[in-house]
Amino acid sequence: MSGDKGFRNDKGFRNDKGFRNKVAIVGAATVKSVRHADSPVGSLAVQTADLAIKDAGLTRGDIDGVACGVSLPSYATKDRVTKPGFDFVDSEFLIEQMDLDPVWSLDDGSFPPALAHAVFAVASGAASCVLVNRTLHNPVGRYNTMLSQQARGWDQFTAPYGFVAPSSGIAMPFMEYQQRYGATREHMATLVLQQRKNVQRIPDAYWHGRELTFDDYMSSRMISEPMCLYDNDIPVDGGGSFVVTTAERARDLPHKPVYVTSWAKIRNPPTFLPGTLGPLDDFYDRGFDLAGRLWANSGWRASDVDVVQLYDGFTPLVWFWLEVMGFCPQGQAWSFIQDGRIDADGPFPLNSGGGNQGWGRVHGVPHVLECYLQLSGRAGERQSARAETALSTYATPAHAIGEALLYSADPTS
Repeated sequence: MSGDKGFRNDKGFRNDKGFRNKVAIVGAATVKSVRHADSPVGSLAVQTADLAIKDAGLTRGDIDGVACGVSLPSYATKDRVTKPGFDFVDSEFLIEQMDLDPVWSLDDGSFPPALAHAVFAVASGAASCVLVNRTLHNPVGRYNTMLSQQARGWDQFTAPYGFVAPSSGIAMPFMEYQQRYGATREHMATLVLQQRKNVQRIPDAYWHGRELTFDDYMSSRMISEPMCLYDNDIPVDGGGSFVVTTAERARDLPHKPVYVTSWAKIRNPPTFLPGTLGPLDDFYDRGFDLAGRLWANSGWRASDVDVVQLYDGFTPLVWFWLEVMGFCPQGQAWSFIQDGRIDADGPFPLNSGGGNQGWGRVHGVPHVLECYLQLSGRAGERQSARAETALSTYATPAHAIGEALLYSADPTS
């Protein structure tokens, strides 16, 4: 590993962080992703929470903090009242249903931000052992449909032209990328097919047991050109839970701890019109800034990372993250992933955990899960020969909730 705790950036400032490797993930559990579960999502959340606590070698009585990701897609909340345990799962629901007695709790819009808050809480002493949960619900009905017969406010400038969902928002910078750098849908097929191949080794993933061919991908219907059906994650009922605690306590627990080394979040995010996600340059401007801070704070470089799990709610995001994080030059991600490079047994086994494209729309759960399983040596038949450091990203490199986390199997790294 090239970096150390005393790393200095090019301005001479020390970048030791108070939480660096002081907090570890010590247990995890997931529920099988399905389109519509037979049980309420609250039941699924309690199930994964109990399994994660047991996996960590702990009991409910050891948990003194709870953090949850709670957001729902806009189509699921429009003109309807939502209920905890049926539409979403928040910390209050878990605390009540599991009879927990926490000294700290927090709800965030989604899972990776909630995990980051949990890490900060443990590092600061606000809590000592935090349960983090993200359970997603897929309500019955059409996904991302404009329900209103009128477009009011800013919607009047976007909705009549098809901009009613994130898929249409990401289609524009993806098309701009294609035009600027010469990428094609055939190049994207390499990523989609590899991730579908990866999840054939993960029984809980939604697409497990259902392979995809090149012709399937190329002939699939367009959602928002050039985004086809398989460039979007599929909405599901599913999710997972994790337990984080202090590095000191983690050493006495059953599994090898995985330490959180560094974290960075998008700053100064641009403002988007409804249904849009901005031009391509916004992804680069904010993404390069995030990456610069992440690497400076850790003392690492992209080449120091063994396990790479990049957010893929929409497949073009993987290309954008590859470039802004420095794994390849700008405009070259489409060629970087070709020729077997990202195969599970290749030199750069990208998104070995299947990501959202394999698990379904469970936000960043698969990405953090794979980082934990690989670094703790628990990834089974997909275990990498070298897995000492890891990176997971979330959302887009331009979105306000976009963030990245670095993990280490060695607390001294």
